[in-house]
Amino acid sequence: MQRLFFHNIHDKYSTELKNQLDSNIFIFDVYGKHRDSEILKMFNISTLPYLIDKQIIYASSTLTYEVGTFILEFSCCDYQENILVDEDGVFSLNIDGKFYDVVPENGIIQVEIECLITKDINIKIYRNNYYPFEINIEVVDTT
Repeated sequence: MQRLFFHNIHDKYSTELKNQLDSNIFIFDVYGKHRDSEILKMFNISTLPYLIDKQIIYASSTLTYEVGTFILEFSCCDYQENILVDEDGVFSLNIDGKFYDVVPENGIIQVEIECLITKDINIKIYRNNYYPFEINIEVVDTT
């Protein structure tokens, strides 16, 4: 995972932080050369400076589930895919346009879904300093 730092070249604090970063962090000059970058459009950044150095990882290998009730697990990870067991902040969970607040336990977000019809379910998870996460789950009826 590429860590990203969104930087305001005109802000002293932002510049001080930028100068302390590892060389392997990609720096976006929001008001300069990266002003029109497509990457900026992916993120809803309301304050600068802003570091994205965490990610959500889907813990299962399957994207297809049987009609009924099932549990999905998502891991809160650092940029090296280590689970952040002490992560206890509130995440915004969007399931097919309905929003929920969830708090991980030991770095794991568990979501119980009851779906009694065949359909695709879109799931998005947001939190500051995390890459945006989105996945589609297919619910099938094999009877």
